[in-house]
Amino acid sequence: MLYLSHMKHHLRRPFYRKLNNRFVYLSQDDGYYSKIYFRSFRDFYAMLGCVVAERINRIKGEKPFLFGRKKRKALPAIPVEVLLPLLDKMKEGMVISMEYAVQTRVQIEIPFWTIGDFHDMDEMHEEYAVISGTPIDGKMVYDRRMQEWKILIH
Repeated sequence: MLYLSHMKHHLRRPFYRKLNNRFVYLSQDDGYYSKIYFRSFRDFYAMLGCVVAERINRIKGEKPFLFGRKKRKALPAIPVEVLLPLLDKMKEGMVISMEYAVQTRVQIEIPFWTIGDFHDMDEMHEEYAVISGTPIDGKMVYDRRMQEWKILIH
């Protein structure tokens, strides 16, 4: 564990029977570069679904109770089963862009691109700047009327 925390890399599998840990989170001091190891893909997909929904909830600007209008409902997490088709896109590396998310009364669309595997985050940002101007590889869509998430892969 000491080697793991100092070197930010594991000697053997980063999971320990005595700890029964399901994930390991390693980060640089500034938080710019992080690694997360998951014992199970289901845990990864559950975390991803929660994070995407939470980010959109922050972006859409929840308004307090004013003039007899209710506060908007928070988006639910994206179910694991909905995210499973993204496995092939994530193998190479995928960028989910909250910056280009489109919200209408009917739905919310969050685009994503396959970007590749990077160890240098500056290189990844440069590549993202290039591919963000190209057609998207797919999008995560929340249908407000049906109150459900779906993935559309192009």
